[in-house]
Amino acid sequence: MPDILAFGFLHNAALDRVADDLREDGLRFKRVDDFEIAREWLQLRVFDAVLVPAALPIVEQQELANLLWSKQGLARFIVVADDQIALHQRYEPRLMGAEVLTHAELAPELRRILKEAAEGAAAHGSSMKVCIVEDLDSPRDIICSFVESFGFRNVQGFSSAREVLDELRSHPNEAVCVVTDLKMPEFSGRELITEMRTDSTLRNIPIIVLTAHGTADSLIDCLKAGASGFLVKPPKKQDLLNELRRAQRIVAHSLDPVLATPQEAELLRDLLAQRGIL
Repeated sequence: MPDILAFGFLHNAALDRVADDLREDGLRFKRVDDFEIAREWLQLRVFDAVLVPAALPIVEQQELANLLWSKQGLARFIVVADDQIALHQRYEPRLMGAEVLTHAELAPELRRILKEAAEGAAAHGSSMKVCIVEDLDSPRDIICSFVESFGFRNVQGFSSAREVLDELRSHPNEAVCVVTDLKMPEFSGRELITEMRTDSTLRNIPIIVLTAHGTADSLIDCLKAGASGFLVKPPKKQDLLNELRRAQRIVAHSLDPVLATPQEAELLRDLLAQRGIL
């Protein structure tokens, strides 16, 4: 039976209606309105999802998300927003791996959580294969070792984008994540993203971009092409693990792998700069 922790919605009529409807189908809601109590519950129990309001400061969102994912990396962290919210309230949660939904979108997503729990669908993400694309041998081997140290059992390195494309097209039904360098000879990471997003059998695969000396323009360009996440080389192990967990959630829950639309990517430029990422 799925367990949902809802923080900050103690007197929310919209969520009350959703909760009453879905309780009949077996969804269990734990409602709290105190941040410390929310932290305590997340330290004590495993939840399938956590709901928080968009008005909650991003630092507190991150703290609750980290507690949730430390116990269950496939759990959903959902920020519930009104249609009209500030830019940083919409995109900062997405940068850390959360989902942002309106009240109208929340009910069908919670029903999907119920269905996935009944079908055991989340197990699909736990068996995800990780493909590392890097033309230089040493960095590729190091990143593969990092990924394997996190417990991923199926990790494969590729020296070119064309090589990984051939592999992906040969096994189109595998649960896969691609971690790719941005600057490579002959066929760049940006071109790889474009090729995958225009291929009906590959378009839903999460793609994490690695960049060493990429400019803000090149990174925004990758987001416009359809990247799911990005890391600065050499990646910190915790940052890499966070992105891989995000990829697992995308695979397990059939979420949209594209972090930002082309229009949203331009809006993200200033936000990324403010956070010191660009």
